[in-house]
Amino acid sequence: MSRDVERDVLYVTVGGLIAAILGYAFWFVASFLFSSEEIGSTTLIISGILLVSTISRLGIEATFLTTLSNPEINKLRLEKMISSGIIISSLVGLIISLIMTIFFSNYFSGLHGLGGFFVVSLVIAALSTMVGMDVISDTLLLTSSNSRWLPIKQSLLGLTRIFSLYVIAEMGIRRGLITSWTIGLFATLILVWGILLRGYFRPRITSISENLEIVSLTFGLNISNLSMIVFPSIGLWIGSYQSANRWGQSAAGEFFILWMIGSFALMLPRTFSRVLTVQATEMRGTPILWDRGFIASVIVGLLIGGMACIILPLFSGMFNEYGGIQFMAWGLVSVPGYIVYNYVAKWRVSEGTWKLLFSPIIAIGVFGYCMANVEMDHANSGIVWLLSLIFMSCFSWAIENKGNRTISIS
Repeated sequence: MSRDVERDVLYVTVGGLIAAILGYAFWFVASFLFSSEEIGSTTLIISGILLVSTISRLGIEATFLTTLSNPEINKLRLEKMISSGIIISSLVGLIISLIMTIFFSNYFSGLHGLGGFFVVSLVIAALSTMVGMDVISDTLLLTSSNSRWLPIKQSLLGLTRIFSLYVIAEMGIRRGLITSWTIGLFATLILVWGILLRGYFRPRITSISENLEIVSLTFGLNISNLSMIVFPSIGLWIGSYQSANRWGQSAAGEFFILWMIGSFALMLPRTFSRVLTVQATEMRGTPILWDRGFIASVIVGLLIGGMACIILPLFSGMFNEYGGIQFMAWGLVSVPGYIVYNYVAKWRVSEGTWKLLFSPIIAIGVFGYCMANVEMDHANSGIVWLLSLIFMSCFSWAIENKGNRTISIS
């Protein structure tokens, strides 16, 4: 990799590490200031917002990464593309928010006091748009050669949220958790969009044809890529929803925090996948058991699982029914994740992206069925997710090898 790419990878990695540490710190502090039921209610809302935001973006950040990096693009076109992306994702987010509020009203019970379902839908759409702008801003910081600000941005986000927790808890404001979470997000958007990107982007009025162009570019990258982007958010939503339905809102809050552990464990496999995609010409294309990447994933999984065993029991009033194996399972998702994301990298560079459509559907199907129908203790949700990813890695291997046999026979 070039020095610029290595620098960007470093800043992205450091920013992700800071986000993870301060994210855990936020919920750790919250466990002492708010009840486990309120934590569960808030995480239900946040997981719904993350799902709406992920779907409504349609993978637009990936489109920006490939198109805005082109040095030949003029400033006006760049600004109109960004404006169109935000407009499209906001409109799609509003539609999805209305649908979710109608069919899953209990999911957003923590917001019911704000007004009727349309008001709640507007709030969800607004928050999902803010989350989308936060994600898109990471891409724009990369394309504008401002990746050095990513760790600072994540620090501001996390520290503002934690500080707000103390202030809001002292003032006794209702819905204090979601308010603190939103304040940190709002402060970050002001920093990035109002200051850091001010010379790079100005909002522009766009025509219908220009808005349709960004949709065409996004879907032109292959809708199968979107399935890999969306499936973690769907897993989080299913897990939170079923945890609340079967075991109560406290279990939903615990699931959300454990999901963050799993997401952190998958950070290394995702990084390997991005590097392999960038270095496509040097890639062997298939994951090899016991190579350096696999061993690193095992070590990272064990370390993250071990830290979870030590840290999570310190949360006030939470994780009392969990044992070591339930914590370790969330860390060890890095192992099947390494295999899955190796295949993802290979399929993306070999024009086999249609294969990306099936593996995540299988994993979500297995996980969703088990969470809804299998008699189990809520503490075992991590084991179910680990088994789902193992099944996903085996299915990816089967798809790849079936394709290779077909080619060799023909």
